Amino acid sequence: MNRRQLLAGVVVGWLVSAPLGAAPDLRLQDLQLEEQISKAQKLCVEAGETYQNWLNGRVSSNVARTEVALRLQKLEAFQKKAAALAAASSQTSVRHWARMQKQELQYFGQAIHQNLPAAQTQAQLQRRWQNAVEIQSDLLESRRRQLLVVKKLPGSPRLGAYYRWRESMLAVMQSELALAQEVAQAFQQQDKTATLARKALSLHSQAALIKPPLDCVVAHQVYLERFASLSRLCGSAQQAITAPDADTVANLQEDEEAYRKKALASDDASLAALRSLLSKTR
Repeated sequence: MNRRQLLAGVVVGWLVSAPLGAAPDLRLQDLQLEEQISKAQKLCVEAGETYQNWLNGRVSSNVARTEVALRLQKLEAFQKKAAALAAASSQTSVRHWARMQKQELQYFGQAIHQNLPAAQTQAQLQRRWQNAVEIQSDLLESRRRQLLVVKKLPGSPRLGAYYRWRESMLAVMQSELALAQEVAQAFQQQDKTATLARKALSLHSQAALIKPPLDCVVAHQVYLERFASLSRLCGSAQQAITAPDADTVANLQEDEEAYRKKALASDDASLAALRSLLSKTR
């Protein structure tokens, strides 16, 4: 069960109407897209927490099933808005991201409805991990494609600096995704020689070398906290692989929850910086 809990975890509105006949403001659309993504991500984390609480006997099947179904309904609404706001080049990855997220919540609902046991086969673990990897991969691909569109638009130097910083952070997050894949593989293969914590520290150092513009200092600090949290999670993962017991599994769960919350907080901090900058250019 500890492998499923890690894999499930590692792998975490301001609508502006354009005047009639006016061309859409692509930067505002990008902001609105990120807001819909943020709302969708929060719902997925909440559904995952409900599923874990159900597994641990903290909530009844009826309550858990209702909560997951409600979040799935809201998720679909946010995802439809996201798909409508995405640039043409991002449409494919955004729509695939939406499908994979829905599959994860549908799995939670089915597992609760059918009262499936916590233990899963290796094939099930692999499928769920691939689902989590694809969700994050699609999200990164969407953000990269969006960035290619918006960073070419004329704008203030401060806004340009924000997009350059965002591009640097996306590069670090690509390394983060690669590390998440390594963590999953180490758990699946019970690789006690994996150097997960060391690689996570290296990723944190990579982010620390980036000098953020003044408008992004706060957001950058939250990202550093996110990667520090990932380092602790990877350390817990190594301990759980080397010496699996109740204590190491409990530590793993605790560090996983802390990381997921920091991941959401870091993306929201980036969103707040962009929202502030765009409000100054209107």
